[in-house]
Amino acid sequence: MREPNEPRIIGIAKRCMARIHEASATLPDNNHGLKLRICAWSPVALGILIIAAESTSYFGADRTSGPLRWIFQVLFWPVSDTR
Repeated sequence: MREPNEPRIIGIAKRCMARIHEASATLPDNNHGLKLRICAWSPVALGILIIAAESTSYFGADRTSGPLRWIFQVLFWPVSDTR
């Protein structure tokens, strides 16, 4: 489903959207509806957790630029140091 040069996060989003589309075509039972909600709301929860963690003094820009850059490069693509 993922194109050769496509970032990994796009493939994950496509799979999640395919599940949401499949589930919307049928009436979900309780278990299926829960999976749909988790798939739909997990990016929101992840974003909130990242913002909350970076808002503390332990996760300021001076301490987190390295790990966040690594995560960005894993999910998307390598970034050069030029500005």
